[in-house]
Amino acid sequence: MYILLMLYILGDQNNCWDYCYGREEAISDALIDVVQNQNFDGVDIDYEYCYDVSGTQSGRCSQRDFTLYSDTKAQTFLSTLTSLLRQKLDSLGSGYELTHAPMDSDLVPSSKYYQILKEQNANLDYLMPQFVSMKYYLPQFVDQLLVM
Repeated sequence: MYILLMLYILGDQNNCWDYCYGREEAISDALIDVVQNQNFDGVDIDYEYCYDVSGTQSGRCSQRDFTLYSDTKAQTFLSTLTSLLRQKLDSLGSGYELTHAPMDSDLVPSSKYYQILKEQNANLDYLMPQFVSMKYYLPQFVDQLLVM
């Protein structure tokens, strides 16, 4: 049996990520240092945060500082961080995993997160969806993955 030890990042809506937009290079470097120093097998991105407050997340997100946040910055952050982590994990050698753990509601084709995952699919080893709210059911999710 093989157990992966993954560095889990981001998590719940804690509003601190507004301050990270535009700092993807430094953040990815710091995460890679942790992976190396702690002998982790990769990084799991659990982005349960705002990325589309002008659309599907309207009224659900309360950023700490609206002068720092925009949907475009959030989406760019998520996409760029994913790309940089893949490049840097690959530079460490083979066998490092990069995963995303999106919420079930983020796995509908109209979701901006879904679009980011679709664009980044070559950089990801796995999707580990969270079916916490059960708003969307597994058969619908599987059908959506088949069109990614």
